[in-house]
Amino acid sequence: MSTKVDPRNLFRESEIVRLYRTADRPRDMIALRLLFDLAIRRDALRLFRLEDYDAGERTATFHWKGGGGHTLPVGDELAFLLEQHKPAVGYLLYPEKVAGLPHKRRTLWEDRNRPLSRTALHMWWRRRLEEAGLPHRRMHDARHTAITRFLRQTGDLPLAQLLAGHQNANTTVSTYGHLNIHDLARKMSEIPAIGG
Repeated sequence: MSTKVDPRNLFRESEIVRLYRTADRPRDMIALRLLFDLAIRRDALRLFRLEDYDAGERTATFHWKGGGGHTLPVGDELAFLLEQHKPAVGYLLYPEKVAGLPHKRRTLWEDRNRPLSRTALHMWWRRRLEEAGLPHRRMHDARHTAITRFLRQTGDLPLAQLLAGHQNANTTVSTYGHLNIHDLARKMSEIPAIGG
């Protein structure tokens, strides 16, 4: 069962930019871009391996526990980041132990062949929000923001359904049916007046 998205929980563009500025490592920026550009779920982010990016096709395939996969096209900026990071293999986000200050960190150990635990992923997300000076929001709100943004800019419900990976268009409509009066006014202003 799907519930409507609360528009108050959506990220504003300025907040997304602030989050991007917290990315002190390329993989942090890639992870944030995957959330806000491709609307992926948290488990898909947690289980994303660098090998799941196909540079030739410019697509990324996402998997989640319980099976299933979802392949999405990757835009120019995200493709550039992934291609710069591509020599690395394994999970994008993986367990590690670091010491020192953020500007002089030293990695004590890492395991690129294991994904972050759900708890560690939540800690990573919470740290991003804190460093950006933003109040707590669920990671899933990034997904809602990306799909809402896409829908508002394109008005294309079937493509929004494809982006979201929903099997049923009713799920997309019932979840993202919160487009408001301002969205309607904006679209109506684009329609030429009759006789004018």
